[in-house]
Amino acid sequence: MEIRELLVVERNVFISISVLLLLIYALMSSFFPKILRVNFDFSKLFIFRVREEIGYSLKPFSKAQLLISGVYAMTLAFLILFLGKQLASAESGIVSILNFENYWSGLLQWLMISVGMFLLIYLKLIFLYLFSTLFHIGSGYQRQFADLFTTSSIFFLIASVVLSTSLYGQFFPSASLATVMGQIVIVFLFYQTILVYFKLLQVTEYSKLYIFSYICTTELIPLFIGLRYLIR
Repeated sequence: MEIRELLVVERNVFISISVLLLLIYALMSSFFPKILRVNFDFSKLFIFRVREEIGYSLKPFSKAQLLISGVYAMTLAFLILFLGKQLASAESGIVSILNFENYWSGLLQWLMISVGMFLLIYLKLIFLYLFSTLFHIGSGYQRQFADLFTTSSIFFLIASVVLSTSLYGQFFPSASLATVMGQIVIVFLFYQTILVYFKLLQVTEYSKLYIFSYICTTELIPLFIGLRYLIR
């Protein structure tokens, strides 16, 4: 895995994106405070018991969910662009997707990745629905999607704040920051999978082994495939 320091134009792009995201979150806190309060309850990162307000009230195509999905996609795209530029090897196909030559093409690249992430959110929902039908999990996929979405939104918001603060103050070399953040993201993804596993056990009547096989199919196998593709 090759790491390097940011070029001036890349740093300017990332700072501009972080300012735009800060503005978006500030506007949401003013005009949609309830959406932020519901989706960014930090305690949800650590609670393994089921809460009734999560999952069963899922309305994936409501205006509120579309809005928060769009903001989440832009936040995730910010991190993907930074980590990808820093950590992806030259032989990886992702490099050609993340490359930009000037300031405006960098912002355009971020917007394009944001659109891609937004579509992936709903492809994930369809994927979970199909496999929950295959495994006869029923409405458990709603719980799974809602928990994945909520915990990811909170975690990646925290990560984006840390990244933005580092970019403003230049406290750490960008290459070192990217390496540490990449490792933390991987740990979080596995932790998130464990969290979802224990919550699914509470809302289904199947055995631990059966739910584990479902989690392997919908979470662990795709995660290992993605990591193998990105880290090589």
